[in-house]
Amino acid sequence: MTNKRKAIPAVSGNESFVVNLAEVRIPKVNPNQVRMSPDDWVRYGDNNAFPEFLMDSVKKSENHSAFISLRENFIKGAALTYGDDVKPFLESLDEEGTTVEDLWEDWATDMSILETFAALVRYNRTKTAIVAIDYLDSSKVRPSKQYALDKDGNPTLKLRGYWVSADWSNLMQNPAVFYERFNPSDINETTQLHFYHKRANGQPWLPEVSYVSCLNYVQMEDEMSKYGLNTMLNGFFASAILSVTASMTDEQKQAFKRAVRDSFTGSENASKLLVNISETKEGGVEVTPINAGDNTPMMEALSSKAQQAIATAHRCHPALAGVQGNTGFSSEAQLLKSAQEQFQKNVISHLQKPMVAFLKKVLKFNGYADAEFAVEPLNLVIQDIPDWVFLDILKPECAAIYYGYTVEDLRPELQPQSESIPNPASEEVEPELPRNPYPADVA
Repeated sequence: MTNKRKAIPAVSGNESFVVNLAEVRIPKVNPNQVRMSPDDWVRYGDNNAFPEFLMDSVKKSENHSAFISLRENFIKGAALTYGDDVKPFLESLDEEGTTVEDLWEDWATDMSILETFAALVRYNRTKTAIVAIDYLDSSKVRPSKQYALDKDGNPTLKLRGYWVSADWSNLMQNPAVFYERFNPSDINETTQLHFYHKRANGQPWLPEVSYVSCLNYVQMEDEMSKYGLNTMLNGFFASAILSVTASMTDEQKQAFKRAVRDSFTGSENASKLLVNISETKEGGVEVTPINAGDNTPMMEALSSKAQQAIATAHRCHPALAGVQGNTGFSSEAQLLKSAQEQFQKNVISHLQKPMVAFLKKVLKFNGYADAEFAVEPLNLVIQDIPDWVFLDILKPECAAIYYGYTVEDLRPELQPQSESIPNPASEEVEPELPRNPYPADVA
């Protein structure tokens, strides 16, 4: 979370101060502090509110928001596929008729931002079948610091359970409630809580968020947008001192301030000329400009760096998220298709895998060990693109191939000097290419 250090006064004859430096503090766990804490749950960041900080960060950066939205859509996928044998259960997960598609969408939102998801699993009275699965906002879950015990009473490496509160900032009105960890082989209560998070090295409690390295740049984009807005709203006039030598009452001072503010602030009043008419020199108005340097190059460099850092942290090409438009034919179109495949393979599949594994574990407990359940990947490219689409038709050799000719059909002076261009027509399935009504103009 963003933290501003308190100013430390310097020891000297003059008044001095230290500039407050903003930073994003990533939650860290000290096992000794966890053991000494009087609470049974592990705090998640400053004020126990790091999940809320992650959710607020999505609203502060247009680039970060675009990648999070892309993540969410890809995690949802094109469709969920499952067999008819499990259809009655998956299409009515609770008394309200919540479907697995509804549950999956809520999980996709949590996984895209928090990289966690949670669900309350309810058993029947005899604890022989799972009768309902309820969505639970994973930002409200905190892990217990206690480990589960094995049959001999020895602690295992798995947590005993989790605590849930509607508002962790106000536990007096929203007391935390404990749920045991979802474990079908050891059922003590008829309701268990499944909470997924990628465990960080060295501690089993708090999640490891993959894009956390770009949070400083997300905050930087937020501050740059505020800087630009303030510059516009202040009419680029904040870098000047207006000194007035006159005897005024309090009412006259307030009226003068309002007149100056209304006349010279705001983007519509930028660059206006201040005209003062005075009968005496003592009643004059003095304007002392304090010209700042041009910050445009620095702002452009920071903006470019922030965009690059955010894209790198999300491991995704900017064009796939709509951050950078497709600038042309040929390699850019092929790059979009390749970026989609790599993003699905390296990022999305790893976020979908624990969600699928949990549902399969539930189905197995209910007697459907061989049940099929899968997510069809989302495809931004509506249909397969023939190879000839990626050719640069401005080149003679590519234009010849586009219209069904070969490179050898070109006049000698138009034939390329480098290696030959592959002909899509030589493939087993020939693409349907439009014919040129004037072939003599090409060859």
